[in-house]
Amino acid sequence: MRGRALRLSFAVLEAALAASLAVTLVGCSSSTGKTSTSEPTSTAASGEPIKIGAVISLTGPYAGLGEPEKNTLEMEVERINAAGGVNGRPVELVIEDDATDEAKAVAATSKLIEQDGVVAVIGATGTGQTMAMRGDIERAGVPQVSMAGGTVITNPVSSLVFATPWSNLIVVPTEFAAMQKAGVKKIAIISDSGGFGKDGVAVLEKEAPNFGISIVDKETFNPGDTDFAAQLTKIKGSGADAMVMWAAGKEAASVVKQARDLGLKLP
Repeated sequence: MRGRALRLSFAVLEAALAASLAVTLVGCSSSTGKTSTSEPTSTAASGEPIKIGAVISLTGPYAGLGEPEKNTLEMEVERINAAGGVNGRPVELVIEDDATDEAKAVAATSKLIEQDGVVAVIGATGTGQTMAMRGDIERAGVPQVSMAGGTVITNPVSSLVFATPWSNLIVVPTEFAAMQKAGVKKIAIISDSGGFGKDGVAVLEKEAPNFGISIVDKETFNPGDTDFAAQLTKIKGSGADAMVMWAAGKEAASVVKQARDLGLKLP
């Protein structure tokens, strides 16, 4: 569901810059925080740097998404600075790892805003972490550009909050239309218990009747789980025509492998 980090991160950084310029960039903080992972080095841009914060899952279940997000953002900062920066000023990216944890995402956001003086925050990698950051974002009036796909990120709309991936409200009907065309009438769902999984399941339940599809079983797992035999065994006996997995972490690959090992041949 979320293999879009490399395609999206260029747009993410540009969106953060645009949002910060439009909403808050009257004058940048002169903070001298040292956490920056990608400080401006090009001579093409000079002057006081424009600090952009990024809260990314470099460790934890979403690390498989966070690492390419980090790498691509750093590449984009290098490209922007080599081309002269923004209005001649270099971009400085200050990266914090939330370890795929909502409380750590909040702490990272607070640090970026209060100590590092960033003018916009990119993140988080996950829906739950993105929503946990919202309070600090709203209080500080700092734009946030999320890389997560949960519907709740932009619904209801906030003038400070943006999201780059397709939301679940777009993805779910598209998938159901394909299932309907394939003759699928009954589905079983397996999802992670995080914000992205909960949001996806809610949209699946809402949209299924519109396509004549019934949900015959719902199973969940927690971040870090490694054994999915119990959930998959229930799905195998549910009579479903297809299995829908809604997850963003590394567990998804294990679910697929164990389903095959159990002889679960559902599409």
